[in-house]
Amino acid sequence: MLARPCVLLFVVGCLRAASISFAQDIPELPQPQKEHAWLERFVGEWTSTAEAKMGPGEPKFESTGTQKARMLGGFWMISEGEAAMMDVTIHSILTVGYDPAKKQYIGTWTDSCNDHLWHYTGKVSEDGRTLTLDARGPNFAAPGTSANYRETIEFQNDDHYTFSSSVELEEGKWFTFMTAQYHRKPSAAEK
Repeated sequence: MLARPCVLLFVVGCLRAASISFAQDIPELPQPQKEHAWLERFVGEWTSTAEAKMGPGEPKFESTGTQKARMLGGFWMISEGEAAMMDVTIHSILTVGYDPAKKQYIGTWTDSCNDHLWHYTGKVSEDGRTLTLDARGPNFAAPGTSANYRETIEFQNDDHYTFSSSVELEEGKWFTFMTAQYHRKPSAAEK
């Protein structure tokens, strides 16, 4: 009977020693940087109005929507959106973070109206107002080919920003096919 408590104490002692040794071997976790903190300005609930065109010379159409954004671990801004466009409701998810090794913003976009996962790389302007994200994706004007795309997000102030999407045409010029105005919803305390 006496041997069992001794074995138990020995095992507990070994586990404690192993956990102390293991804890000393854990590398320090990365911390969010000022570039990550810049993304916090998206956090909250927003309403949007947008105008879009299918191509140069095409008629424009309008849409309205909502967006809810949050931070994940201080590193990633995750935004879920919903927009009503031409009698269709589109759901979307935008993620944006910052890669310190590459010194650039990175992110993804996916939505309920196509099967492509967009991958972004980009930067914030020197004045800190504009985030420009570049991507390559399906060329909707020429199925089966790819095109360069650019998303530009410009903050007018903490409660209003403009989001525009452009595609590079064959001539090397950029065509802006969508521009949306986002306005922060008032908090419950402000209502």
